[in-house]
Amino acid sequence: MRLLALLALTLVAPGAFAQEADDERYDPEVTPAQFTQPGRVAPPGEFSGGGAGVADPATPVVRIQVRAPAHLAPGKPLVYRIVVSNTSSATAYRVRVRHPFPPEGVNAPPVAEPQPEPAAAGVKELVWTFSELKPGATKEITLTYTMNMDAKSVTAKAFVGFEHGQAVTTDHEKPKVTVTKSAPEKAVGTEPIPVRVLVKNVSRVTVKDVEVVEDISKGFEFVADNDSEPTSNPGQRSWRIKELAPGQSRTIEYRVRAKEKGAEFVATSNVKSGDVKGITEPAKSVTRVMSPDLKLDVTGPATKSLDEPAEYAVSVTNTGNTTLNSVRVVADVPADCTVKKITNGGQRTRDQLVWDVPTDRKNGPLGPGETATVRFTLVGSRAGAKMVAVNADGGRGVEQAKTVTTTFTGVAALKYDIELLPGLVVAGTQAVVRYRVRNTGSRDAKNVVLRVRLPAEVEAKQVGPAKSNAVNGELVFEPQTALAEGELVYAITYTARTPGRAAFVFKLSADGEATPLTAEKFVTIDPPNP
Repeated sequence: MRLLALLALTLVAPGAFAQEADDERYDPEVTPAQFTQPGRVAPPGEFSGGGAGVADPATPVVRIQVRAPAHLAPGKPLVYRIVVSNTSSATAYRVRVRHPFPPEGVNAPPVAEPQPEPAAAGVKELVWTFSELKPGATKEITLTYTMNMDAKSVTAKAFVGFEHGQAVTTDHEKPKVTVTKSAPEKAVGTEPIPVRVLVKNVSRVTVKDVEVVEDISKGFEFVADNDSEPTSNPGQRSWRIKELAPGQSRTIEYRVRAKEKGAEFVATSNVKSGDVKGITEPAKSVTRVMSPDLKLDVTGPATKSLDEPAEYAVSVTNTGNTTLNSVRVVADVPADCTVKKITNGGQRTRDQLVWDVPTDRKNGPLGPGETATVRFTLVGSRAGAKMVAVNADGGRGVEQAKTVTTTFTGVAALKYDIELLPGLVVAGTQAVVRYRVRNTGSRDAKNVVLRVRLPAEVEAKQVGPAKSNAVNGELVFEPQTALAEGELVYAITYTARTPGRAAFVFKLSADGEATPLTAEKFVTIDPPNP
């Protein structure tokens, strides 16, 4: 037995847009081999504008098969089945099946299901047109002929064709870029200020010949860079960008430095293109320039005696417009001086006192206008002028230094010696009592006053060399100055009047002596010789 002959014709055309047909069916024997194949994506740059490419739709594949018996007994009907299948993942449109008519060896037109389209005069073919054939769908046409009795064989043909195309749309779009600026909100002193400008093409067309012009406010200068082009204005720089493709961006970075304190830095970006006007609005950034500064005050006594403590106060005031997080105060301790007191937070070294201001961390750093004060006390061990040097360092180049000089004077040290000339006196005779004061210190003793209470057994005859007065039974000498390492001598010539043991009482006072020096001296007075 001979198998049925199979005539297959497969046509492939470029991709198409889909539309559903009404009379199609899906043949389980037809497997769309291309269902898993994606559409092609054009590589970047293939299309004008240099975009990322456009995805092409999948291409339909339509197969035609003609099935007929290989052998047929005379008088039997000859049946042809024309099967059209879409084996792709894309819909085929205007699928057209042609069958030339009549084939040799038949007597009459066939019985066709479905009916073909009406044929024009003189056209010898049958035509069927299907509006669309979806992926995996199948159309079947049945033709029934009657063979001539004398025909040995009949050959029938069938052809298929379809439409596949693409539609593209081009929009008219104005070029557009955005400008994003970033700069610190605050900067300190003359430290360089970084500025970053991001220029991005947010349109879907290429922008060419882009120029970025940066204008900076007065009081600032550009730090040297290699990318920009100078203009006739020293406060201006320009950058040129040859081309910005859709979605492409360019970053421009530069730095500026303040030429004076307390200025506000404003940077303005103007972007333009050679062939497009009004490409974007100007962009600005504002930076507040903080100026750290401080004032240092040091107070201390001009003179002090060696036995007196010298007190010093150091005040640090934030005179800038930004916070000083830490100010270090250092005071040099002069030679021959000893530290007696220091405020909390201070640290002692061999010859320095150090504070980190503010010493009270609960109050935080030193804000603008705030003042912190530290204190210390020195005691001199040798007379002379001593210079106390103080330095305050607030960082970032903010530093102040001051000195104060204190002259330490010596201490007066009074010592006395009393002489009785002679120590044994006969009544009716004269004798002398001498009071000697020595200043063994290094400073003059001022307002030295000697008071002497004379015993009743004697009578003063001569007093010297200082003048004296009798006050309330005392002999009071006028004030004198005992020079450093000098002496004062007081002499009293008296007449012994009555025998007995007579007591002289001395009291010595001077400036700086909290307690007067007192002494008592006895002289023996004998009766006159018989």
